[in-house]
Amino acid sequence: ASTSDSMPPERFVVNDLWKFVPYQEQESNTSQESSSSSWGWNKVSQNEKEEYIPGPRLATALAVLPSSNNDDSNNNAVLLGGWDPQTAGTGGIILEDVTMLDMDSLVWSQYASTIANDDDDDDQNDNNQVTIPGGPTSRHVAVPLSIQSNNDDSDNVRHVICLHNHRCNDHVLLFSDTSSSKEGSMCDAKWEHQPTTGDVPSSRGLHCAMSLAYGLSDDDNDANTSTKAMVIFGGAAKDGNMSNEVFVLDVRSWKWTRLDCSSSAGDGDDDDADDADDIPTPRAGACLCPLDENSVLLFGGAMPATADEGGGLLGLNDVWVLRIDMEHGKGKW
Repeated sequence: ASTSDSMPPERFVVNDLWKFVPYQEQESNTSQESSSSSWGWNKVSQNEKEEYIPGPRLATALAVLPSSNNDDSNNNAVLLGGWDPQTAGTGGIILEDVTMLDMDSLVWSQYASTIANDDDDDDQNDNNQVTIPGGPTSRHVAVPLSIQSNNDDSDNVRHVICLHNHRCNDHVLLFSDTSSSKEGSMCDAKWEHQPTTGDVPSSRGLHCAMSLAYGLSDDDNDANTSTKAMVIFGGAAKDGNMSNEVFVLDVRSWKWTRLDCSSSAGDGDDDDADDADDIPTPRAGACLCPLDENSVLLFGGAMPATADEGGGLLGLNDVWVLRIDMEHGKGKW
């Protein structure tokens, strides 16, 4: 191989924005060409000279925060922290910024809150720009939740983003924005430290997470459908040891449960004891999504490679389904 062929590919961190447009069947009076030319991935044009754009980063988290008035046209995506490696060998910087993406215009802006900052809080900088409590963070997860309102005992829900990172040993962080519109650069955004109990996950990063919702009502677009739990899987400790544990956080009691996912846990049948290893291997950087109110889908990630495999990390592309029994604290892969 030539020298150029043997060189590793150039790697660099980016901050480009992409939008995926699902394929839709065309009406009989429209051309198939119009559909085939618009669906799929489309890069969003951004002008750094005319608008704010968050800088390049890795190990970040992005989640959609529904509007407080349940208006789909007012939804925002929220980008939280991450790691900017900067110049090779410098170690880079860990970020603490909180940035909003208008889902209609696809324009970024920094959150600046109208809510006064308490002296003991660290969730705003000197310019009232909202930052992540506790300081810079990366390798974290951020999950949208619709939880019961604190104001009354009704079925009303409020929308928050739950952030879990390596510092969440007795709490999670909840981000909300009660602004009624997108007009102006200020908002009613705030962070809350939500205490948690139970089998709290050990400190970790590069884990994956997703929420489980109660079954939808007859109206599939019911904005008040609430979240019953947040599920996290895997990740890596500071020393690099990886996990295949599953933890479920009940968002009404805010109690963590470490699921028993042994092969016989789901049905009480000891005949499948030989399949005890038939669970995902410990890994980091996987992705998780819900299937229904009691099941999640896991894909990929990376695990440590053996010396015969060249060391480093081994990428994975396996797919798993986990059935969750919250009442008995069990899971079945």
